[in-house]
Amino acid sequence: MTFSLLCDKLIILGGDFTVIICDCHYRSAITAIRRFSALGKKIVAVTTDKYNNPPSFSSTFVNERYTLPSDKEEYKIALLKLCASFDKPILFPVGKFSLEIISGNSNEFSMVARFCVPSIAMLQNLNNKKWVKEQALRFNVKVPHLYQLEAVDKFPVVVKPYCGEAFSLKASERYRIVHNREELTEAYQNFKKYDDSPMIEEFVQGQGVGVSVMFDNDSNPLTVFCHKRLIEYPIDGGPSAYLTTFYDKDLIDSTVNFFKSIDFKGFAMAEYKETENGYVLLEVNPRIWGSFPATLNAKSNFIEAYLNACECKGEYLPEYNHSCKVKFLRGLIMATLSFIKRREIKKGFKSLCVLLNPFIHDATFSIKDPITSIKDFFRR
Repeated sequence: MTFSLLCDKLIILGGDFTVIICDCHYRSAITAIRRFSALGKKIVAVTTDKYNNPPSFSSTFVNERYTLPSDKEEYKIALLKLCASFDKPILFPVGKFSLEIISGNSNEFSMVARFCVPSIAMLQNLNNKKWVKEQALRFNVKVPHLYQLEAVDKFPVVVKPYCGEAFSLKASERYRIVHNREELTEAYQNFKKYDDSPMIEEFVQGQGVGVSVMFDNDSNPLTVFCHKRLIEYPIDGGPSAYLTTFYDKDLIDSTVNFFKSIDFKGFAMAEYKETENGYVLLEVNPRIWGSFPATLNAKSNFIEAYLNACECKGEYLPEYNHSCKVKFLRGLIMATLSFIKRREIKKGFKSLCVLLNPFIHDATFSIKDPITSIKDFFRR
């Protein structure tokens, strides 16, 4: 096995080997495919029969494509067999489905593949917002105030289940912002389908911020990536439609210390709101996050760090372009239309200007891989 230097600093796994990228119906899989391929790796793309022929399957950088059963047990068996057909490939789960299967059966998968993911117990803990808040408070990380149903005396508030991930809800379905008692009662009853005692927390005003981390199998930090949401869709609070990268050492140190304190390994994103009184932690997503494609535009070393984690510790290098603006074309179009519909003309005009600005690059478009980009745009 040979090793090489990236930018003369980051030691990454060398050699000619295969990377199996799972959950390829997600947009982030396209970014992973392109970056792994640029590093000279053979790309095997995997989806399930629930998501046949996703846009990423059209990528010119994919070497082999496989559609596996969507039943969890059948998928596990098929993925183990696929891994065994190669020489200890790297496994890269993009979504919750494959991540939980690999994490929950790590002993079996470690016999036939290399990977770096959280334990199944850690996934369950981090998907539980109550547990995350309790851990954050132990380390003096600010979190939103929690209310009991009968004690809510200030609106708006946010209602959501403690473990929205467990019910495969879309991001926009995992919470509801309510402005009066009637809306609160309705939202509370709605989420009781998933949680006997849904969370009610203060609505934190501020700009959405994400701090993403990569830790190796010994819980050593390898890299980080910070971004701010400049425009979201849905516009009242949703994934990034337009973002900028930034760097804040204190925020990074606080986030890294939080994850290190719980012996975390793998990749995750801590979601904050930036307020006048500092950053407030909303939740943690222990997986590849929605705006992950921006890492490629900002020249982040996230993929290199993952390769590093699969084989050796490497060096902690939080390096990326700290002022890179990136747009997500489809989300930006929908945000622009939403602003116009609500007669928020200034915001709509700003969104339109970003949309038409050729110097702000789209996160997923590539002239070297145009068909994939076009199919991704029209995928829904």
